[in-house]
Amino acid sequence: MSKAKMVLCVLFSFVVAALLASGLPVKFTIGFLLAVLVGFLFISRPLVFLFGLFLLRPALDEFMVSVRVPLGGADMGLGGLISLVLIVGALFNCLAAPSGNRRLHHPLFYLYLIFCLTQTGAFFYSADSVGAIKVLIQYFSILAIFILVLKNVKTDRDMRFILNGAIFSAIIPLIIGLIKFIMVGEGRFFGSFQHPNILAYYLMVMLGIVYLRFDKGEEVPRISIPRFLYLGALIAALIMTGTRSGWFALMIMMGTFALFFNRKVIIPLLLLVTVLAFVPVVQERLNGLFGSYGSNVVIKETSSLAWRLQQWEGLFGYAKQKPWTGYGIKADVKFSIFEEPAHNDYLRYFIGSGVFGVLFYFMPYFYALLHFIKKVGRTGNLMDTKLTVFFVCYIPAFLIMSVSENLASYLVIHWYIWCFFGIYVSNLIFMKETGYGKEDNEEEYFE
Repeated sequence: MSKAKMVLCVLFSFVVAALLASGLPVKFTIGFLLAVLVGFLFISRPLVFLFGLFLLRPALDEFMVSVRVPLGGADMGLGGLISLVLIVGALFNCLAAPSGNRRLHHPLFYLYLIFCLTQTGAFFYSADSVGAIKVLIQYFSILAIFILVLKNVKTDRDMRFILNGAIFSAIIPLIIGLIKFIMVGEGRFFGSFQHPNILAYYLMVMLGIVYLRFDKGEEVPRISIPRFLYLGALIAALIMTGTRSGWFALMIMMGTFALFFNRKVIIPLLLLVTVLAFVPVVQERLNGLFGSYGSNVVIKETSSLAWRLQQWEGLFGYAKQKPWTGYGIKADVKFSIFEEPAHNDYLRYFIGSGVFGVLFYFMPYFYALLHFIKKVGRTGNLMDTKLTVFFVCYIPAFLIMSVSENLASYLVIHWYIWCFFGIYVSNLIFMKETGYGKEDNEEEYFE
């Protein structure tokens, strides 16, 4: 063993001993060990690091929030520190291997970078500077994910390796959620997440990639028994979250797939919707939304929709007074009569950073949607085809449900989506380098 390694081992041992002797909760020691492991894997095995990140991130959601570390007069969760590691790591990757930076020359990178810079400007006039810097770290961590995937995932084997991590990432959260549900015996299904809505939209992503078999180099629709059972467990968990908007988003995804890619699933989809209408938890959640007044169907005053409408009306009154610049990051919470986020991402960015905030946040997704729609039916390898189908089905649901949810704050979901964007662009480069589909792809995407 070299002297440098011996010194590092001694320092590591002293730090662990100090943490154990300090009387701090054990979770701080676990958090430190996890941070060391993350750093080691990032430096030595970036692909293994990305695989582990996308495999375990959902399972550690509550843990990452519960471990708080004092930093610059504020406290930050372990998840925030890992986001900082991702940002620093991506920057280091770009500086240490500048020859690979050409892979970043894609509109999605530049569009999301512009959004991050716009939000950086909004940080300087935010009333909640501590909260705003945490949000900024989240935004730049998403960009870091895109950079790290694009620069390190280069071959078809690499892509499937990372996608396997994403596909199996739902197993641990479902087991944790089942144990919690059995112990409590009632309430909504959280899994390993802080809130059932986050789990619902995470499951929506998982359902898409599991059904399309991103882990297999085969055509879609033949489903094996284990995959069928896995899909059934994901759907059951989504139902048990009680997230009505998540159910609606899944219907949009499945309906888009049925209409434009495989009309054989229209009848099974209709049967599924019919069966779900008789599930008690679905009936209970839907009955909690609407009521009757005479012969008219009305929104219940105590429902979450009524609360949202009241919230939006109040926030829009402030937003239209400063339509160009907004009031800064987290302005929706500042001006909310409920001290809650907007539950509408269009309004969130309108009141936070004005018209340009809304434009630059959604621009990458509108660009990607138009791009993928043009790609439908064109030459490409199997990975290209599956990613195209997924995004054509997913992005409309994402854009529609952003009207009623805080999807922009569901960081884990954005990590997966921008990982898939990175894999898609990497696959385009891979096809160009191998000459696959060169005639249809090279000129449009790389010049």
